Amino acid sequence: MNTINTNETMETTSEVLDRLGIAFTRDDAANRVQEHVSVHKYLIDTEQHTEHAWEEAVTSWQSTVLSPLKTALEQGDIRKAFPGRPVGDLYLEASDHWYYLKERRADVGPEEAADSFALRYGKALTRFFSSISVRAAARAWDREASRGNSIARKMDRAKTEYDTNLNNYASRMFV
Repeated sequence: MNTINTNETMETTSEVLDRLGIAFTRDDAANRVQEHVSVHKYLIDTEQHTEHAWEEAVTSWQSTVLSPLKTALEQGDIRKAFPGRPVGDLYLEASDHWYYLKERRADVGPEEAADSFALRYGKALTRFFSSISVRAAARAWDREASRGNSIARKMDRAKTEYDTNLNNYASRMFV
C-alpha cells in the first residue's frame, strides 16, 4: 500500500487537524496520520470500486473515523483517565485499539472503542470510579440481549417451519 507523502497531501491533512484543534506530542504523528488516511483511502477505493481523490479520502476519513473517535475520546470520563495527554496522541492509540477490536467483532463503534481503550490503558483510579465501565457493561448487555432476541426469532421460525412440514406430511400420510 502506498503512503502519499507530497506536500499538498500533508497540508490537506494538516489543515483538517488544525481546524479540529488536534495536537500531537509524538514525533511520528504526521506519518501515522498519513498512513491512517492512506489505509482509509485504500478501503473506500476497494469497497466502492473507484479511485477517490486524496482530498475526498481525507474528508471521508474525517467524518467516519477521526471526528467520531475524537468526540468519544473527549468525554469527561475518558479525558480523566488520561490526564495531560493531548487528544491527538489518544486518537492515534485509540484508533489502533479500535482496529484490533474490529478484527474480533466488526460492529464495534467509536464510543465502545474509546471506552475499551480507557478501561484497558487509562489511569487506574479514574477507571475504577468512572462511568466508563458502566457504559461498557450496558453495551455488552445490549449486545447479548440482541443476540438472545435473534436466537429466539430463529427458534420461532424453525418451530413454525417444523409445524408446517409436520402438517404437510401428516395430511399426506392419512389420505
